[in-house]
Amino acid sequence: MAKIFISYRRDDARYPAARLHAALKPHVNNPQTDIFIDVDNIPAGVDFIAHLEDRVAECDVLLAVIGPDWMDLRDPQTGARRLDNPNDLVRIEVATALKRDIPVVPVLLDGVGVPPAEQLPEDLRALSRRNGIPVRHESFENDVARLVERLPVVLKDAPQSTIKQKTKPRGAAKAGAMPPLTIGLAAGALALAALIFVWTGMNRDKAPSESVESLGSTADAADGALSAVSTGVADAEEAYALGDKAYLNQEFDVAAIYLEAACTGGKARGCSDLGLMYERGFGVSVDTERARRLYTKGCDGADAFGCERLNDLDMGLAVQP
Repeated sequence: MAKIFISYRRDDARYPAARLHAALKPHVNNPQTDIFIDVDNIPAGVDFIAHLEDRVAECDVLLAVIGPDWMDLRDPQTGARRLDNPNDLVRIEVATALKRDIPVVPVLLDGVGVPPAEQLPEDLRALSRRNGIPVRHESFENDVARLVERLPVVLKDAPQSTIKQKTKPRGAAKAGAMPPLTIGLAAGALALAALIFVWTGMNRDKAPSESVESLGSTADAADGALSAVSTGVADAEEAYALGDKAYLNQEFDVAAIYLEAACTGGKARGCSDLGLMYERGFGVSVDTERARRLYTKGCDGADAFGCERLNDLDMGLAVQP
């Protein structure tokens, strides 16, 4: 199977993209290197446009996951469509693939159609001429199976220039060398991993919900966890990024720990995402009331997803995967 780049908007298709990522893993040689997702966590000091272009160039096909809000999501500060911003990450990802003749497959969620050309920026208009693959919640497994069957045909029909245009990433380090920034981040990540290992060992006999509760039940506990890894992964933003990545990899027990620390550290989205885990019982025991409290905390911190889920709970609506 080819190397795959999954492009999506978090506020539009966060959980369908995670399911798609998990479903594609058995069909690639190495899930760690052959599927790219969530590359918006770009290292500090890096030209993000060049970084995204390089990552897209490494792939053989880009899956553009398009939900109902893919085109119309707005910047909360300017009110303008994100898609109209030349620096929009999703726009850069898709436009780069189109420019390089990398096959782009629109993955159309729950009845959404391929975006019409007149509603797209100039560098994305070719997307309107790509055949999409519908993927619906009620037939997800069958739809993804059809997508997998279609990919070899897509690659066979791709222009021969696709592979030739792939280039070595800009500023690539010499073999065996590791940039100072990478060393610092790696040290921080290892420190946090060690903290989790020690903490998990102390709580291995407890139920998942008990263990997660004990890690971040007080502000002091979470602050202590964050302080212990101040060498590289010291703030709530980075704890959230690691928790989000663990969630996408379906390492839910680890994700719960990171998100607990992120929430207690003041990251509103961390609270909302942890609430979702409690609502659905991912890595923790189902606890709707705790989920409600976490959604409330997320909503109070101006996280739209937390407010949405809180409202849905009040209306008795179950979350959709």
